Amino acid sequence: LAAHSMLQLLLDPVSAPVVAPSSTASLSAIGVLVVLGIALFLGILAMRGFSRSSTSNWEVLHKEKIRQQWEELSALLKLGAPGRKLAIIEADKLLDRVLRGVGFPGETFAERLKVAEYKHKVLREMWEPHKLRNRLVHEESFTVSERQAEQALALYKRALQSLRLL
Repeated sequence: LAAHSMLQLLLDPVSAPVVAPSSTASLSAIGVLVVLGIALFLGILAMRGFSRSSTSNWEVLHKEKIRQQWEELSALLKLGAPGRKLAIIEADKLLDRVLRGVGFPGETFAERLKVAEYKHKVLREMWEPHKLRNRLVHEESFTVSERQAEQALALYKRALQSLRLL
C-alpha cells in the first residue's frame, strides 16, 4: 500500500487519496505502462540522433556537391605543377570534410583517418597521399610530378568511392 500511495502521489500530487489494496494491481499496470512509455520515448530519441549522424543522410545532402568539387579539382591536373599541387591539397581537404561530415572524431585529418581506416580498410592507403600533401604545404620548394599527382588523386578518388560519395 505504501508503494502504491507513493506512485499515486507522484502521478497526481494534488488529489492523491489513499488507495485501497484491491486497486494495487491496476496501479502497478499503469506504472509499468508509464515506464515502458518513457523507455520507448528515449529509444526513439536515441535512434533519431543516430540516424542524423549516419552516412546515408549526409550522402544524400552532399553527394552532388562532392562530385562537382571532385570534377573541379581533377581538372586542375591539366594546369601544370601549380595545378597538381592545388589538386592534391584540395582532394585532401575534400576527404577531410567528408570524414568530419560522416562523424569520424578527431582534431585533425590524421586523427580522423586513424579512426576511419578501421571501418573502411581502403582508407589505409591514404597515408602516402596525405604525406605528399603535407610536403606540398610545408616545403616551399617541393614539387610533385604528373605521375605522383595522378596516383595521389586516384587514391583520393578510391577513398571517396569506398564511402559511396563518387
